[in-house]
Amino acid sequence: MGLKVEVFCFGEAEEGDGIVYRSIQNPKGRGGWYFWKVHRNFKKALKNASADIFHASDIYVLPLLSKVAKKQYAKLVFDSRELYPHVASTVGRPWVSLFWHLVSARYFPKCNALLTVCPSIAEVLVQTYGVKKPTVLYNVPPRQVVTKTNLLRETFKLAPTDCIFFHQGNMQRDRGLYELINAFKDINNSVLIFMGTGALKESLVKQVKNLNITHKVFFMPPVSPETMLRYTASADVGVTLVEDTCLNHRYALPNKLFEYAFAGLPILASNLHETNRIFEGFPIGIKVNPKNEEELTAALQKMAENPSLRQQFRDETVSFAAAFTPEQFSTDFTHVYQSLLK
Repeated sequence: MGLKVEVFCFGEAEEGDGIVYRSIQNPKGRGGWYFWKVHRNFKKALKNASADIFHASDIYVLPLLSKVAKKQYAKLVFDSRELYPHVASTVGRPWVSLFWHLVSARYFPKCNALLTVCPSIAEVLVQTYGVKKPTVLYNVPPRQVVTKTNLLRETFKLAPTDCIFFHQGNMQRDRGLYELINAFKDINNSVLIFMGTGALKESLVKQVKNLNITHKVFFMPPVSPETMLRYTASADVGVTLVEDTCLNHRYALPNKLFEYAFAGLPILASNLHETNRIFEGFPIGIKVNPKNEEELTAALQKMAENPSLRQQFRDETVSFAAAFTPEQFSTDFTHVYQSLLK
């Protein structure tokens, strides 16, 4: 759009695309203490910043940018990537949830534009905070032309007839991973491969050993984003099993769902609200309740035993990819900025 962009961010940032990066120290800690230190560090960095529009890409910086924008008679944009009072870390912590609710209630109405990641979260923000309907921008990754490969089959020396179930990304709690491994002990002629790292990896590896299924459940380290989809495209089924443990998860639409589909993979996914909405229009896989072991095992077996069904789902990913393009949401995003600049 020909605009000058200045980015204030944690860690080291590389210069590029005419963007000016300002590196800010990411403080240690968590919770309210962390929030205060983030506020302090950004306040110091933004002391001499001047702009027509300030864009808060997380709630940690929203209060500060609201004050800076008001002082400069500038516009304020907020990217609500989560339902912050209802994320997994607030479950069972009502005071923490209340804190983020109060922050949201105070500052969301001050924004000139709100962005969020799915229709369900947009509806909650309207009903809860009385704001105008946010612009919905799905987390659609940049498209890469990727064809079917044999990387995983060659890496783990798998038989041509083995069905490869693939889970990419961090191994975190509430992702149905323990349930997935436990169900997989009864699945024949198939392998399960995890790519990534995370807090649960060590215990998942231990679970696989205890179940004596190290011959069909494998782990591999993460690779660069440029390389990842080549591995993804060599699998037969992509797996994403976010559990309905909080409102934010209930309305989740995982990035990996798009990544799997763009690589042409059938998908085994949780039957969450937004996933159901996607699957109603595009039958690209099977939905399950990851906490129901019998249902999960049946879905795994159905995928493993039916190459024709997998191909049917794979064919549907073509129309899905055509309907959800990065260009579409990039246009929606630039329209927000064009309206504010007028």
